[in-house]
Amino acid sequence: MAYLPLSQWLLILAVLDGPLGCFGDDEQTATRVASFMVIGDWGYDGVAHGNVGRHCQGVIASRMHQEFTELGDVKFVINVGDSFYPGGVTSKDDSAWHSKWRNVYSSSVRSVPWYSVYGNHDMLYDPGACSSDEEKAGQINYDLDDLDHFFMPGYSWYLKHDDLDLEILALVPRMSTGRSWP
Repeated sequence: MAYLPLSQWLLILAVLDGPLGCFGDDEQTATRVASFMVIGDWGYDGVAHGNVGRHCQGVIASRMHQEFTELGDVKFVINVGDSFYPGGVTSKDDSAWHSKWRNVYSSSVRSVPWYSVYGNHDMLYDPGACSSDEEKAGQINYDLDDLDHFFMPGYSWYLKHDDLDLEILALVPRMSTGRSWP
C-alpha cells in the first residue's frame, strides 16, 4: 500500500451556502460581504533555503500587505501549513514566531486571525506533534483574539462564521507511527 506524504493530506475547507459576498438577485445588485487570503508553504530558513527564500518571502509579505490594504475587508488569512522551516516551533515562546512570522508579515496582515493547520515541516521540533496532549503543541492556540499566534484550536478543527454564512473545516492527520495515513 502506498503512503502519501503528510503534506498531501492537509485539508482546509471553506463551505459556503452561496458565493461569498454575492447576496443579490443578479450580478448588478451583488455586493461583496468580505474577503480572505490564503497562503501555504511560505516558511523560510536560511540553512535550508540559502539566500533565495528570504527575498521571495518578503515579496509575498509585501504583496499581501498591499492587497490587504486595497481590499479593506479581509476577515482572516487561511494558512495551510509549512510555516516554520525546517522543523516547526518548540513552544508559543519560540523566537521563530517573531523572526519568521511577526517580523515578516505586516501588523495589518496580522490584525486578523490566521486560521491554520500544521504542515509536515511544522511538526519535527513541536513537542505536541506526536502527543495526545495538545497543551504541549507549539502552534495549538484556542484563543481567537490572540493575534500574536495562529488560531488553531486543535489538530483538526471547525469554526462557523455566521456573519459570512461560512464554515471552516481544518483537517490534518496525526502522525503516531512516523508514517502518514494511507
